[in-house]
Amino acid sequence: MNWDISISKSEDLVIVKTNGLFNVEQIKQMTKETFNAATGNGIRKILGDHRDLDPQVSILDIFNIPRELLNNGVKRPGKVALVYNGESPKKD
Repeated sequence: MNWDISISKSEDLVIVKTNGLFNVEQIKQMTKETFNAATGNGIRKILGDHRDLDPQVSILDIFNIPRELLNNGVKRPGKVALVYNGESPKKD
């Protein structure tokens, strides 16, 4: 899995664009880096563009990752919006 984090202070927005195959550990790391980029720059909104991501785990495997990170001291910046490809293969 690859990801690119960009910051738009004028729009108060962090954008993370992902692609490739991913596993739970990679999604945890990407989420942590994205949250830290937002909070470190005083930004309260995140847009996750995951249209080019090929999921290798179920949604249940990743559902609690943000909560787990919060419990381990990573601060959530505010609002998070995610965009996925509705036609991507899914693992149930």
